[in-house]
Parts: sequence; C-alpha cells; structure tokens
Amino acid sequence: MVPSPAITGPVRELLGGRQAGAPSATPGAGRQLVLDLGLALPLVTHPRRVETLPDPLADPDALLDPTGLAEPPPDPRLWTGRLAAGVVEAMVGRRSPSQLMRWLDFDVYQELLRRCPRSRPRGMGAPLQVRAVRVCHVTPRIVESCAVVAGSRRSRAVALRLEAQPGQWRCTSLVVG
Repeated sequence: MVPSPAITGPVRELLGGRQAGAPSATPGAGRQLVLDLGLALPLVTHPRRVETLPDPLADPDALLDPTGLAEPPPDPRLWTGRLAAGVVEAMVGRRSPSQLMRWLDFDVYQELLRRCPRSRPRGMGAPLQVRAVRVCHVTPRIVESCAVVAGSRRSRAVALRLEAQPGQWRCTSLVVG
C-alpha cells in the first residue's frame, strides 16, 4: 500500500484546501486507499458500428433495391428455369458440369459432379423444355424456387435455393428428383 499522491490545483480546492487522506473534522472522512500497480495503460474505447436503415426522406432511391447490392440480381424466375435446365443437361451428359460452377456453391457443385456421368458430354439429342417455374422470396436476398424440366423420355423436378450476389444469383442448395 502506497500513500496517496499530493493533490494540487482545482482538485485540492474541491477538497476544501486539504490534502487527500489528511484528517478532517469528521472521523473516517477524507481517507483513501490508493493501490499502485505500476501500470500506466491508456483507456482506449472503440465506437460501436451501428448500421442504420436508409432514410427515405433523405434518399428516396435507397429503398428501390431492397437487396442493398450495387447491382441487383436478374429476375429469379428466369434464372431458375435456365439453371434448372443446365443442371439436368449436366446430369444426363449433354453439358459439362464445369460450365455451371460459377453459379453453384462449392458443396452444391461437388454433389453435382458426383451425380454426373464421367464421360465427355454427348450430342444434344431432343431439347429439354422447362415446363413450370415457381418462386418464393424468403428475404429480399434469398429465393427458394422449383422447376419442372422435361426431356423426351423423362421429366425431372429441380428445387433450388438462390442467394443474391451482385448481378447474379448463386445456388446454395439443390435437389433434383
């Protein structure tokens, strides 16, 4: 335990002109315990980062794109139909799965590779047709959709979960039946 340092200036005036720890008129008043830890570290505080919603009065265009992306993604209905057709083409051997890699999440792409034939892509044959597309907006940045893709002998249902990226959608989940 170290005695308290001498106090000068305005603080001493607040103490009524007496030294801290010096006896006062009332017993027990004015006594302090000062611990010297030998550390003189500055107290640094960091301001919190607070995200705020755009003010529609200050910037009316801020609410036009609810995704908050610099470049909004295209129509998810059109995107679902094209991606579903591409996935089925890859699964029947008409298209190389690597052509779809940029629009698929890594895990989804690995699963597609596992389900695709190992041989080189064959000829086109009868064209695939997208029969129906349904889209459900989970959030402004997430869409769950499904499509029916019909070939000459078989139809397949494809369910997708798409997440918005600048200018495109990225498939993060895929089920083909």
